[in-house]
Amino acid sequence: MGNRANFVVIQNGLATAFEDQWAAVACTYDFACGPEHASEALKTYSETTELMDWAFAEAGYLIDFDSRLAIAFGMPHGDEDIFGDEELGSDFEELKAMEDPSVAKLKEGDYQGFLEGIAGVWKGWKLVWDQRGADAFAEHLQKKAISGIETAAASHPPDTAPAVFHQA
Repeated sequence: MGNRANFVVIQNGLATAFEDQWAAVACTYDFACGPEHASEALKTYSETTELMDWAFAEAGYLIDFDSRLAIAFGMPHGDEDIFGDEELGSDFEELKAMEDPSVAKLKEGDYQGFLEGIAGVWKGWKLVWDQRGADAFAEHLQKKAISGIETAAASHPPDTAPAVFHQA
């Protein structure tokens, strides 16, 4: 099983994709900390040449430094899922300290409130919460005519909630 996540960073016209079997659990917290922190967090994940199908990627984010656009999706797990795991111990103390009202808004399904809450660390960026997930990433790569990352055909359900935007 796992908690699979996909990520994309675009910088100087080049895109690099990443994946991780367990990153969906906490990647929203990395995203909430801003572009530098979110990019740095990707160094622990595996580079890949393809994005997962919509049904398999449970969370992730795309950071386009060239366009100052960030797209995220997924749902953070409850505190008890992350912080209550004794095997993880102090590894998540930093994440626990990052818990703030904006992440609580996300847990409540208030995507707009989440984006507004993290805007301070994303100044000048267009933030998007898009439940189409990897399909939204693929669409962005196509619009920018960036190749080199394989994408699956769009497979999100037709009743997927529309994307939410915020200009930070």
